[in-house]
Amino acid sequence: MKKKAIMKKAILLLLFAGAMFLFAGCGEKTPDENWFMENLPEEITTYTMKDQSYQSEVTSLEIEKRVIDEGFDTAYCKIVLDDENLSRTLYLILSASYYDQSWHLFSYQEYQEEEVTPLKGVSESFLMDELSACGYTGISNYREDLSGLSEKHWSADCDVSQEYTYLTLGGSLHFEAEFIDHQMEDAFPRSYGWITGTDASGLTRDWKIDGNWTGATDDYRLELSISSNGDGTFTWNGRCLFDTSDGREEAYEDGGVVENGMEYEEKLKDVEDMGWSWSFWCGYPYCTLTLTPDDVYISISGDTAEGVQRL
Repeated sequence: MKKKAIMKKAILLLLFAGAMFLFAGCGEKTPDENWFMENLPEEITTYTMKDQSYQSEVTSLEIEKRVIDEGFDTAYCKIVLDDENLSRTLYLILSASYYDQSWHLFSYQEYQEEEVTPLKGVSESFLMDELSACGYTGISNYREDLSGLSEKHWSADCDVSQEYTYLTLGGSLHFEAEFIDHQMEDAFPRSYGWITGTDASGLTRDWKIDGNWTGATDDYRLELSISSNGDGTFTWNGRCLFDTSDGREEAYEDGGVVENGMEYEEKLKDVEDMGWSWSFWCGYPYCTLTLTPDDVYISISGDTAEGVQRL
């Protein structure tokens, strides 16, 4: 009996020791990949684009190698994060320590440059807001090319058709953008963006100057006739009437051909800043016809004419 009691006591002690060992072992269990995913700092999973904050989802975390030493775990992790805008792969050394009966992540740093691929380009709404602010409202047939996203390149085109009193805008605009990675190498949260340029060389500006124009200063009254030749040129004939010292009315006359003021520029210009000036000698006086989209001005020998109108 005594021998059985001793055996029973020994078994109980062994069971108790085993339980304590298991308990202690569970408490110091090395963090696994799920633990690192759940304990990533928020500044790693968030980023900004155009001053707007976004949150990425950690879709995978792979421990490529690790060093464990007396309550310290140093894990080299490949982390993939995705959201609607970007796919990012980070390579971070995640360092954790065991204290107060649990593991705690206390530092991280990159051991390899991150890989970032944009999943979409510059938003259409952003471009339309920019164009609207510049006076472009007749936009149609917007189309974008996403084939270069893997190379961090994006492009788009749209058609333009707008009518003003003296101007017809037509043709197309072309947009190019390059994706910019984060600027500060070790800073989190990261910041990304697009640098966008606009090519306006496909935009036509057709100034509408056909008709009979008149305007007068204190010394002269201009009568100007302009008619289109259908080939981008205009034929003009002008008379500058003036009063002689003896009370008679005489006129300087001249005429010729002028090209339409269609302009092709690579740089996008605000519509309100568009204008075209055509200068000519009408016999003796030097005259200038200046147009903006909805206004017209005439000067004769440097003086601004009054009562300018197209008859």
